[in-house]
Amino acid sequence: DALVADLAALGCYRIVTSIDRRFPMHRVPVGVEVVTLRQGRPSLAALLAASDAAWIIAPETAGCLERLVAQAEAAGVAVLGPSAKAIHRAADKLGLARRLGKHGIPHPATHAAQSLAECRKAVRRLGLPVVVKPARGAGSEGVSLVKDSRRLPQAMAAARRAGGSGPLLVQRYL
Repeated sequence: DALVADLAALGCYRIVTSIDRRFPMHRVPVGVEVVTLRQGRPSLAALLAASDAAWIIAPETAGCLERLVAQAEAAGVAVLGPSAKAIHRAADKLGLARRLGKHGIPHPATHAAQSLAECRKAVRRLGLPVVVKPARGAGSEGVSLVKDSRRLPQAMAAARRAGGSGPLLVQRYL
């Protein structure tokens, strides 16, 4: 709400926003056009084609933000925020752990795992407690603290819901 209100208050831009039904806007500022992006309605491509610039705000999990920014870049629209390439790199938690290690920067011991057996092997190496999370994404969606190895399947399921079918990370909890 605050971002849209601040932009609308400038009074010199056409502001078009979509609203995620999970986060309804409580008060739409005067002059702001609200669209619903659904089949049969304006598409993101159509909105981008009519725009000079876009400030894309979307979940960073499951590649959503990266995909939408790449779509804006492909349409030739100026993106007010990081590029799709920067988002891709920032969302790569496994790559980050590798880069930190390569440069001698302390970070939690990290193991990639695809299966329950691989997660259990990582827990045996690291000891409990551990953190289980998707290998890609930002924020804490799908992140679980596991203090009891019997909770490992639930932690893996949460990480999979947030991050899809890619690898999971098991990290020593600090």
